[in-house]
Amino acid sequence: MLFQNRAKEIDKLLKTMFDVKLRKSWDVRLRDHYLIEQNPFTDTMLILEEESEKVVRGYPQREVIYKRLHWQDEGSYFVYQSSVPDAIHPDVDFAEDDAIRYDLIHQTTCFKQVGASDILMDRVMQIDFRQAQSNAMIQGYVETQDNLL
Repeated sequence: MLFQNRAKEIDKLLKTMFDVKLRKSWDVRLRDHYLIEQNPFTDTMLILEEESEKVVRGYPQREVIYKRLHWQDEGSYFVYQSSVPDAIHPDVDFAEDDAIRYDLIHQTTCFKQVGASDILMDRVMQIDFRQAQSNAMIQGYVETQDNLL
């Protein structure tokens, strides 16, 4: 995804996409998103819970508990996310929470300035929904992701 004429606003772009409070204001798929823990030794690693209503069309709400690391290298900004073991933040009783937990195997996002004023965002991710999937569900997920771009 290319963000045109945004190179001077890269810090603002990153904050808008990854700040827990700001993301709630614009991401219509997000039902809940909150910080569980911050690493006391570094501000580059967080553990978050995220609950989404429309991860995949046809699914009920889903939740994931994941760690997020970020760093900068040679002018590029990287954000890596992956699930943490359920024991770190056990799921609440199903009677209180209808969301079904899934595993974010990994998601790596890179933001890099291209040209004088644009930012290129590349993302690679793998998800395990913890259940068998029909071809229709897989196609629904692909279409959902295509609509985000």
